[in-house]
This record gives sequence, structure tokens and C-alpha cells, in this order.
Amino acid sequence: MSSTRRRKKKKDLTVPKGKTSAYLFFVIERKKELTSKNPYHRFGSLTNFIGKEWVSMSEEDKIPYFKLAEEDKERYEKEKKEYLKYNQESSSSSSSSSSLSSSSDWSSSSSSSSSKKKKKKKKEKEKEEFG
Repeated sequence: MSSTRRRKKKKDLTVPKGKTSAYLFFVIERKKELTSKNPYHRFGSLTNFIGKEWVSMSEEDKIPYFKLAEEDKERYEKEKKEYLKYNQESSSSSSSSSSLSSSSDWSSSSSSSSSKKKKKKKKEKEKEEFG
């Protein structure tokens, strides 16, 4: 019996890191403070406590975190734009026959899902005929 394990696609390490939310900036800051005071508390109980703190905070207290999130969003958009520009240039220069359908579609491919569907239909037909 032959092995049918699929090989993992190599992860593109140049993809920009996603944007960070205001809440996550708050969690990072509070976690550092709380773990220094209480090093033996579990992460789950800390995040539960931090989440309750976030909900009870006023909008004015959250403003610095929203500013950080906005700055990070701008960073992400800039890096994403550069990434897409670089990948479009390199793909067009390396082979003129292969082109991306759209710049926003860089993270997924539709061709692999259609081939999976075809294979699935083929297997179903074989089962009906021989099974």
C-alpha cells in the first residue's frame, strides 16, 4: 500500500505579520505587569481577569491602545502593499505565463480546491460502479 500523505506547502516567511488589535496591546501590557507580581498564576486565569478589566474600562482609558492599533494597522497595510508589489514583480519576471488573478488573492488558490472536487467526484463514481 502506498503512502498518500500530502506534503505541506512551505510557509512563505516574507508574508507581513498581521495587524494587532487595541485589546491585544492591552493584554500584552497587563500580562507583563501581572506576571511580574503573580508569577505562578496560569495564563487562562490571567487573560480572564484582563478581559474583565478591558470590558470595565472607559473609552477614554482605551484611547492609547486604539492609537497603537491604528499605527500597527498602517504598518501592516504598508508591508502588505510592499509584499504584493514585490511578489507581482517577481512572478511576472520569472515566468510570463503564470499570473495572479488579483492582488488580494495572494493567500489562497482556487485551482487546488477545484481539483480536489474533481478527485472526490471521480472516487464517488468509482464507488458506485465497483461498490
